[in-house]
Amino acid sequence: MTETSIDPGVTPLPEGANKGSQRWLQLAVEKAPEVINRHIREAMKLGGDSSVEWLSPLRADRYVEYRDETFVVKLGLDLKTPLSSFWPSRGPMWDGLASAGDARILVEAKAHVGEMISGSTRASGKSKKTIEAALAAVRKALAPRSEVDWSHWNGAFYQYANRLAHLHFLHENAGKNVHLLYIYFINARDVKGPESVDEWRGAIKLMEGYLGVGVHRLQKFVHKIFPDVTEICRESGTPLPT
Repeated sequence: MTETSIDPGVTPLPEGANKGSQRWLQLAVEKAPEVINRHIREAMKLGGDSSVEWLSPLRADRYVEYRDETFVVKLGLDLKTPLSSFWPSRGPMWDGLASAGDARILVEAKAHVGEMISGSTRASGKSKKTIEAALAAVRKALAPRSEVDWSHWNGAFYQYANRLAHLHFLHENAGKNVHLLYIYFINARDVKGPESVDEWRGAIKLMEGYLGVGVHRLQKFVHKIFPDVTEICRESGTPLPT
């Protein structure tokens, strides 16, 4: 990507990240993609020889992360309703984008539990009202019987909630084969991350309970995988984090 093509919908990282989930996702995609891809095939119940194509983050693309209409274009989605009518500009920045056959995959990566807590939106005025309306709509659609406190949706777990909201919007406006993939790295010692899948699952269960989305109608399109940083390092020839 050239300088002239960079717009507010993308964030380039010319040198790449030096730690945490950004680093491990970039390293895996560039040098050890199969470490993650085999987890994706298993989670999405794809065939063992199914190809996963990574669209971002890519070294050749300056590790760009996409947001707003730029991620829609990158995934080749044809929306019945413009994304801007659902969510204001400067929406979620996707850690990664991928495709597998006709499936389109939105990727969020985490390396330590603290990343799960985001705090509420910083938007104000009309943008804030648009976001609150979108969150209320998806909460009604996915957790209609939930009596959980609204503050969890637009508070501590706002990031997870807005990703679910985007998945819901895309299923309503871009067909039914869009997926949300959460990558929870284990053994990311550089950020003191969880050392086991069980640690992650406990934190995830707590978060989903607070949001009332332990079970919902888009559940089969939300996937969780737990690749090991030590395996990424071994496959890529990278020193283990200390």
